[in-house]
Amino acid sequence: MKKTAWQIYFIMFTMVAIGTIISTPSDNKATVFTYMDLFISLPSLVALYGWAWKKQILNKSLWMIYAQIFITVDVIYNVFFDGLIKEDWRNAILGLFLFGPLYYAMILYGIKFNDLNKISN
Repeated sequence: MKKTAWQIYFIMFTMVAIGTIISTPSDNKATVFTYMDLFISLPSLVALYGWAWKKQILNKSLWMIYAQIFITVDVIYNVFFDGLIKEDWRNAILGLFLFGPLYYAMILYGIKFNDLNKISN
């Protein structure tokens, strides 16, 4: 994807994340795991911002470790605790469609961290 497409994705994803954060306290299904998921997910926005705008934030090792932890925790939370598959398998596919680019960007951000300025726009 081009830089502009990543920036649009970042803005849209951030708006969805803010909406989720705002609506979570009023959600009767919110649990400790919901708040843990939010806490673990917030740094992913920093990584996505760095990838979308080709900015180096913190270091490569941190983002590689975080990407692995985040993707694992996010998938486990959404499948087992949030029950996306139990409710409707289409929700799981939609979630993968929405989060897939985030996972991809986070992995690439860790791998190509030192080459961000060399990546074509």
